[in-house]
Amino acid sequence: MSLRHNRNFLILTSGQWVSMTGTSLFMIALPWLVYAQTNSKALLALMGLILSIPNVLGLWAGVWVDRWPKRRTMIGVDLIRGLLSLLIALLAFSHVSIMWWIAPVLLLQIAGTLFTPAQMALMGQIIATDEIPAAMGINQSGTAAAQLAGQAGGGAVLTLLGAPILFLTNALSFGVSMWTLSRLNVSDLVPVNPSPAFWAEWRQGWNTVWHEPYLRHLITVAVVVNGALAPFMVTVTAWVRDDLHQNAAWLGLLAACFLLGLLFGGIALGPLSVHWTPSAILWRGLSITGAAVGVIGFAPNRWVALGLMTVSGMGTGIVNGSLSATLLATLTPQVRGRVMGLMSGLSTLIIPIGLGILGPVMTQVSLPAMFALMGGLIVLAAAVFILHEKCADIKS
Repeated sequence: MSLRHNRNFLILTSGQWVSMTGTSLFMIALPWLVYAQTNSKALLALMGLILSIPNVLGLWAGVWVDRWPKRRTMIGVDLIRGLLSLLIALLAFSHVSIMWWIAPVLLLQIAGTLFTPAQMALMGQIIATDEIPAAMGINQSGTAAAQLAGQAGGGAVLTLLGAPILFLTNALSFGVSMWTLSRLNVSDLVPVNPSPAFWAEWRQGWNTVWHEPYLRHLITVAVVVNGALAPFMVTVTAWVRDDLHQNAAWLGLLAACFLLGLLFGGIALGPLSVHWTPSAILWRGLSITGAAVGVIGFAPNRWVALGLMTVSGMGTGIVNGSLSATLLATLTPQVRGRVMGLMSGLSTLIIPIGLGILGPVMTQVSLPAMFALMGGLIVLAAAVFILHEKCADIKS
C-alpha cells in the first residue's frame, strides 16, 4: 500500500507533527520565562539540566515499551504529558516560584522517554518493509517542519500572548495527538509470555545489538555523530558573534536553515532508497554532513554560511532517517522498543560527554579549526563504516 493511501500512517504522523509543534513552543517559552522571572543563569542552567537528563532513561524505557501495547502506551503518555503541561500553564498563570515547576517539568520529560520507542515500534506495524525509508523520511521532514514552525512563530507568539498561553497550547497539542491515536485501526501487539525479569529483558536488548555486527556499527555511528555534533550550536553561536560579527537574528536564521535542511533530507530519503542500499545512503549522508560542517568556519560570507548550514542539515536528515529506517527494518517487533530506546539513550548520554571533551578544545583552537574537527570526526565515522561494510562483503 502506498504511503499516500495508508490511513494509519497519515493519521499517526499528522498527530505527531501537531504535538511536536506544541513541544517546540514549550521549549522556547520555558527557558525564556525562567530567566525573565528569576534573572538567574543558575536556575536557567538547572532547568536545562532537568529538560535533558531524563532522556538518558531511554536506555531502560524500551523494556516497558516492548511489554506494553504500543498505541495505548502512547495515548497514556500523551494524557500524562497533557495534564502536566496544563499544570505548568496554571503555575505560570499563578506566578508561583519557579521551584514549584521542577517536579512537573521533570515528570513531563520522563514520560516522554516512553513515547518515541513506542512510536517507532508502532510505525513498524503499520507500514510495509519496502516503504520504511520513505516513511521515516516523511516523518522526519514533518518533525523538522513542526520544529521550524515552532521556532519561527514561537518568539512572536511569546511576545504577543506570553509563555502561559504557549504552555496551554502544548497541552492542547497532546490532546490532538491522543485523538489521532484513538482513530488508528491497528492491533496492539504484546508478548504472549513477557519475562517477569526486567533486567533479563534489558540485557536481551543489549545482546541483540552486541551480537549483531551491523546493528552494533549502526548504533556506534549514531553515538559518534551525536558526540561530534554536541558542541555544534555552541560553536555556531560564538562564530556568528566573533567571526561573522552578526546579531542573534542571524543565529536564528542559521538554525532555521539547518532545520530546513533536515526537512529536505527527509524528503530525499524515499527517492534515494529506490537507487541505493541503506548502507550507501548512510555513508553518503555522513560524508555530506561531515564535509559541510567541516568547512562552515571557512565560509567567505554569511550567505555561503546559510547554504552550508542547509547542506549540513540535509546530510543530518539523511543520516537520521536512514538509521531509523534501517533499525526498524532489521529488528523484530519483540525488541524494537528496547533497541530504539537504547539508541536514543546512548545518543543523549554522549552529548554531555562530547561537550566535556570537545568544549575545552574550543577554547584552545580557532573556531574554523573547531568546525573542521567536528566535520573530520563525522567523515572518519563514514570511512570506518564503509571499511566495515567492505570487510563484511569480503567475508561473505
